[in-house]
Formats: sequence, structure tokens, C-alpha cells
Amino acid sequence: METVQNAPSTPSSYDWRAKVESIKKKASSLRDDRKQSEPEELELQLYTIVNTLENLCLDVKGLKSAVRDQDLNRLMKTVESAVHNQTQVMRDHYKVKANFKCLRDLYIGSPEDSKEDIERENGGLLKDSYSWILDHDDFRRFNNSPASRLLWVNGEPRTGKTMLLCGIIDELKKKPSLTLSYFFFRSTEDHQEDASSALRGIIWLLCANNMALISYVREHYDNRGNKLFEGGSSFTPLACILKNMLQDPCLRDCIIIIDALDECSDDTRKCLINLIVELSTSFPAKWIVSSRSSRVIKRKFRDAEGIIPLKVTKDSISQAVNFFIHHRVDEMKHSEWYDPKIKEVVLENLLLNANGSFLWVDLVCKYLKDCAPWHARKCLSETPPGVNELYKRMLRPILILPDGNDYQQILAKACIKGRPLTLDELPTLVPRLKKFSQETLKEIIGNCGSFLTLTQDTTIDFLHPSARDYLMENAKDFLFPDSTKV
Repeated sequence: METVQNAPSTPSSYDWRAKVESIKKKASSLRDDRKQSEPEELELQLYTIVNTLENLCLDVKGLKSAVRDQDLNRLMKTVESAVHNQTQVMRDHYKVKANFKCLRDLYIGSPEDSKEDIERENGGLLKDSYSWILDHDDFRRFNNSPASRLLWVNGEPRTGKTMLLCGIIDELKKKPSLTLSYFFFRSTEDHQEDASSALRGIIWLLCANNMALISYVREHYDNRGNKLFEGGSSFTPLACILKNMLQDPCLRDCIIIIDALDECSDDTRKCLINLIVELSTSFPAKWIVSSRSSRVIKRKFRDAEGIIPLKVTKDSISQAVNFFIHHRVDEMKHSEWYDPKIKEVVLENLLLNANGSFLWVDLVCKYLKDCAPWHARKCLSETPPGVNELYKRMLRPILILPDGNDYQQILAKACIKGRPLTLDELPTLVPRLKKFSQETLKEIIGNCGSFLTLTQDTTIDFLHPSARDYLMENAKDFLFPDSTKV
């Protein structure tokens, strides 16, 4: 009978110690490579792998005399493969969690939520009020020509530019191959007034819709954490992140939209304009920017290649304003003082005096809504044409209120602060209000309803930027009767 002898184990045929050490190193490297702390559960799993392998060393050593080397080799390969797969799963798990943490730290507010808020505050988005721009020659040229990289929608205040951009966003979303990101500068949000906030919002929305892009943020974030996004020095790294991101092939067909560029804080607006010009010139991604007509912005945009200025005039939006008027008057049938005859009077008055201003129509409709039913005709007859004249008319009742001094101080503080106020800080700014409850404070703000609005039930801000402009330009004697008190 022939005796079968097992071949001696050699490094070339099988080295189980080296295999085990290799597996241990893989598990240990996963732990050592972590850039940020992970939950204790993951830490425990990592050490469990190493401890299990220590025990496996002893078990394998005991089995060596009873199992052929080829079987042992096959067993160890199976173990090595299983540990490798588990390690990869855990790496992926950590990467996903780290990506979402980075995305949360980047978050400063959802541009999508801002858009919905804007539409709701303006009574909803009506296609007939913005569809004219989709057929405009300048918009078609921008949309169809790869060489046209920057569309500058500009016009006087109160011509509905923000709602136009909301409509453009809705239309562009219908293109499945197009990547879209946007940001609305809003004075009602104190964290949405500078250039860094705009970049955070744009980058966040791009990453939220395509998490693969978060890697461009992680290149900077992993070494600096959430401090990357904070402070006055955050613009530079955020601009670098966006530049790198726009070189990704998946963003070749991309449009970035920024509304109300003129409302960006003065000290950072120049940096943002320069960046827009640079990126629109250097990368395939296109830009749509809206602002008031401004010589400063126009001068900056002259250096941009492929820029298309689209001027929003009262004539260009007159038909859209008329449709908006019909829509708002039709809504009156839900009012307690609705009457067909009143409806006709209101419609005629609005069509005659709107003068191409969405804001004027909106202010009048809100003003009428607050009128008693039996005063509706009288209120309408006293409504002057022109936004400034309307503000003057709306300021008059505040001037004669018994507590007019309180309202004067509230409006003055709102003008001076340059940011939204909160109900909680209002009594500190106007000490006479400390005796009032929150509900009473809300009623007081309601009496300033022609100028101020209460959002999210706690935040006080101007109904429209033009309201603050009017007060600062035309009501200084009322707001600041004694400059030593300001």
C-alpha cells in the first residue's frame, strides 16, 4: 500500500500566517483611514473583525495537522474573501454616512423651499403671467445657442422678475437631460444675503440631486469640517468647489439661476459677479441671472462672452399683468364682500391704473381684502395709481393711530437693522412693547401690514424691498423725528 505524504507548507504553496495578517491589516486600515469619528457600533464591528481573526489563527493552527494544505488554503481564501467583502460594505457604509454629514453641514436652506414660499406669497405661479418670456427672441437665442452662456434678466423694480424666473425654472425642469440649480436672494432670510450663501445653496442643490458630486466638496471638507462653510473666508473655497464641480462631464448640460443679484450684500456682490463672468466664460454650464437695471452690474457683465441682456419693461409684461389682474379679481368671489358689480369696478380700476406693476396690483388686492365689505367701494376710490403713491396712502392710517409712536419705532428699527426681525427681539428694540404678549405683538405687526409681514409666525420683514425703499426715501421725518434717538 502506497503511503501518501503531505507536501510541506512553503510560502510559495500556502502561508496561512501571512493570509491572516493580510486580512487583519485590511480591517485595521479601515479603522485607521477614518477621517471623522463614527458611531460606537461601527467601531465595535471593526474590532470584532480583528478579534475574530486572532481566534481564527489559533483554530487554523489546531486544524493544520488534520486538514490537507489544499483544503486549508481553500478555507482561508473563503475567509479572506468574506472579510474583504464585509470590509468593503463597511467602507461604503462609512462613505455614505460621511457624505450625508457633509451635505447636512453644507445646507443653509433649500432653494426649492424658497421657490415655493415665493410663489405662495405671490398668490401662486400662473403660466400665462410668465409664458411671454419663453417666446421672447432673446430667451430663445439663449436656450438654443451653445455660445450663449449668460442671460441677464433685468428691469425696474416691481416688474415681476422673480416670478418670471420661477416660471423659467418650471419650464426647464421639463428637460430630463438638463441639470438645474438655483438660488433666490431674499431679504426675509438673513442667511440668504451674501455671495457665500448663494454658492452654498447652488452646490447643495447640485449634490442633493446627484450625490456623486459631493466628492468635490469632500476634497475640502474632510480637512476642515463645517468651518469650511462659515465666516467671511468661505467664499474662496466654495468658489473653488464649484469650479471643480462644473468640470465634471455630468454637468455639461447645466443651467444655474440666481435671482435678485442686486440684493446680494454690497461687500460680496462684486466677488459673485466676477465669479459668474469667469465661470460662464470658462465652462459649458449656462447662467440665468436677474437683477434691477444697474450700471454697475451692466459694466461688470460687459466682460462676459455670450451674454444676452433681456430687458423686462412695462410694455413687455403688460399682457401678463392684465392676466394677473383677471386672476386676482376672479379670486374675489371667495371674499365675503364679493358682488358682481364690485368685481367689475375693481377690474376696471386695476386695468386702468396698474401701469405694468404686478406689485401694485398685489398691494391693492391685499388692501381691499382688509377692508370691511361696506367700505370696499370707498377704499377702491381712494387707491391711487403708482406704488409710491399707494405706499403714501397706506402710511396715512399708521400716522394717526393712538399708539403711532410705537409703530414709528417698529418701522424705524426694521429699516435700520437691514435684516428680518423676530417677535422675541422686538420688545428689546422697542421697550414699550415689553408689556404685550406675543399674540398682541402679532396684531401690532398686522397694523403695519401695508409695509411689514409676519412669516413663519415669528419673523418680521418688509412685504417687498420697495416698501423699505419708500420709507427710507420718503418718510424719514416720520421714522426719525429725532436723530439722537436712532
